[in-house]
Amino acid sequence: MDFEEILTLGPECRESFLTQQDIPELKSQEIKIAGISRLKPPYVVSRKDPDIHTLLFTVRGEGILTTVDDRQTIGPNTLTVLRARQPYRFEISSDSWDMGWMLLNPMPEWSLFDNAEQEVRPCFQSVPIYHLFSILHHEIEGAAVARQNVLNQIISYLNTALLENRENRRIRQLELFYTHLDEQLHYPWTVNALAKKIYCSVPHLHRLCQQAFGRGPMQQLTWLRMEKAKQLLLQTEWSIQEIASRIGYADAFNFSTRFKKSVGVAPSHFRALKGALQ
Repeated sequence: MDFEEILTLGPECRESFLTQQDIPELKSQEIKIAGISRLKPPYVVSRKDPDIHTLLFTVRGEGILTTVDDRQTIGPNTLTVLRARQPYRFEISSDSWDMGWMLLNPMPEWSLFDNAEQEVRPCFQSVPIYHLFSILHHEIEGAAVARQNVLNQIISYLNTALLENRENRRIRQLELFYTHLDEQLHYPWTVNALAKKIYCSVPHLHRLCQQAFGRGPMQQLTWLRMEKAKQLLLQTEWSIQEIASRIGYADAFNFSTRFKKSVGVAPSHFRALKGALQ
């Protein structure tokens, strides 16, 4: 692929900038500029020979990264690392894409980029960094000490994200994914769908889940469902059928069978414990 200098920014895109003029504290960290982007199609950025390092912190939506050697999906909770003097192109591939970003001067302070790969990494810190950028934007007219405190927290998160080894990043991403999965227990998940969501193969997902939880992917999902079922049985008056539907079981019988196998008693008997303990 021949890389060109391209910037395509659709009319519905929204961007907030953090410049050294507005945030003087950026200069000491060799951060040329940073910002928050809330994007809609079309959106394309292509660079032939960039003279700065670029970091993208994606929190929602998806994009596509194209480099000399590869083509990768940019998904939520990721850090995209783009080293200076290496061509790249990234573009939106979903209905929307929300991210924070930083452009770093290639100075000794950022020497860890000298041999960095152009890649999309799982990044547990993307969401807090994104929100800290927003706070920093609101502090443009605020006190210098407040801006410096926010910037220090951003740099701390960034160093953690950049120095964490690949395997630990994957496990952190997996833990975060299953935390969010608690909000979609009703969905008819399959192991293939889980693997696709976390951008890895099914065998790799099995290995990561065993490392992180001591269970397989579907066993961890079942554990989450049973934990949620116990909460709902004790804290609501909903029927067994309604609870079953809310956590992903089509009928009460299948749910009750799974619950008894996992917990040791039927859902109705477990709920009765609530009355016995009161």
